[in-house]
Amino acid sequence: MTPFCLPKIQRRQFLRTATGLVAGAFGAAMARAEDLPSNTNPRAIFGDSVEPDWDQRMTITVGPKKGDLVGATDRVIQAAVDYVGLRGGGTVRVLPGTYHLRNSIFLQSKVRLLGSGTDSVLFKEPSVTTKLIVDGDHWDQEITLADPKGFQVGDGVRLVSKRIPTARAPISSSER
Repeated sequence: MTPFCLPKIQRRQFLRTATGLVAGAFGAAMARAEDLPSNTNPRAIFGDSVEPDWDQRMTITVGPKKGDLVGATDRVIQAAVDYVGLRGGGTVRVLPGTYHLRNSIFLQSKVRLLGSGTDSVLFKEPSVTTKLIVDGDHWDQEITLADPKGFQVGDGVRLVSKRIPTARAPISSSER
């Protein structure tokens, strides 16, 4: 086995590298952050904690009796979120009222959801439980319920599986 040998560094190469490092450190010390002009109009870019100027973005209202979109379910709120999201972001303002949710609201990037304080009430409808007749597979988009009573089109569904213990056969030497 051949021993590992580090390449020999020539004196001139060493001096060039050291001079470059010293010059870089000196340049960094000269350009300090406090010497830079202050940003009087901060804007959000990817990874920043500064929020965008929401007044310059679209605002849509949702309400049970009046608003840009009228309704009192998760569907009208989701429609507003999707509409604003497809147009680059903005605010969905939930007007006072009681909203009945049968599914989650899926927020999008650059979209904020603002309620009206305690006057906007989001009420989650009670859950329904049933067994499956036909199970779904990895990419399937359908399941068949044993009893569909209590379900509506558009409801959120949570599938819970039970791990069934099985006896494992020993692995043969040819499978290893």
